[in-house]
Amino acid sequence: MEWRQSMGEVMTISCSKVKWAAVLFLLGSHNAIAQNYPAKPLRMIIPFPAGGTADIIARLVGVKAAERLGQPVIAENRVGAGGTIGSDLVAKAAPDGYTFLMTTTGSHLLTSLVTKNVPYDPLKDFTPITGATESYSGLAVAPSLGINSVRELLDLARRNPGKLTYSSAGIGTAFHLAGALFGNAGNVELTHVPYKGAGQALNDLMTGTITMTFSAITSQLPFLRSGKLKLIAVLGTQRFAALPDIPTMSEALPNFENLEAMTGFLGPAGMPAPVLGRLNGDLAATVKSAEVRAKLEADGNTPVGNSPEQFGAHLQRAYQAYVRAVKLVNLKPE
Repeated sequence: MEWRQSMGEVMTISCSKVKWAAVLFLLGSHNAIAQNYPAKPLRMIIPFPAGGTADIIARLVGVKAAERLGQPVIAENRVGAGGTIGSDLVAKAAPDGYTFLMTTTGSHLLTSLVTKNVPYDPLKDFTPITGATESYSGLAVAPSLGINSVRELLDLARRNPGKLTYSSAGIGTAFHLAGALFGNAGNVELTHVPYKGAGQALNDLMTGTITMTFSAITSQLPFLRSGKLKLIAVLGTQRFAALPDIPTMSEALPNFENLEAMTGFLGPAGMPAPVLGRLNGDLAATVKSAEVRAKLEADGNTPVGNSPEQFGAHLQRAYQAYVRAVKLVNLKPE
């Protein structure tokens, strides 16, 4: 009995040593990864065409982040299938920190809700790295309409049911849903007119072809400043700093549900903590640096640069809001 007990103690001690050795090995491996990362250029996948807002932000941040990372950040536009081609490439990439995605939360989350056979889960198959910017959007009308507030616009819509039109970047986009949520909250009937881009929609708004637009304030700014458009509400919970006199939609229409909009960086699921920490730190610091912040704010964006946990929480909240909005509009995946 004594011999068996002694052997048991020896085996217990041996097993404990093995477990501790394994733990130390893993810690050592992670430390080695963190110390050596990055050892080669990084690929930043952008699932949108060159020249758009997200592309401009991605390239600005990527160039400056490369200085902190000590390696080039190569921007690649992988366009197609509503952004799913580029996103799928990242979802299936090795989670080593060398391939990551720059996207907008609206596009990333909505695509999975309104498109059939998306080959990835927008939450489970990605690692949140950091939010880049909050993108302010707004409800604008042509000055010739003679409308100065949300209340006046709703009154006009009630007198002309179904005759007032609003533009968006396409069926199933965040701005399509914003218009539907606006009509629902204001108890008015509006007609949706989808466009392929903001430029034509804004031109048609200024000529009176459509009544109103839900679009990014960055695309509206030149026309707002020249007096060719009038912004009557900001979509969000905070006023836009460059136009502080314009109320938020929440102020003008309290039961309106804002759809949170943010650009940000995602990696494949399963990124090692040391690599995620390094990439988050350098990208977030770049976004909040004085030079990058000034350029982002000049274009109407609010820099974010938050933690992976904070960006992940934003994605979870936004996803649930989009689920509710899609259900309200009765959109079916196509």
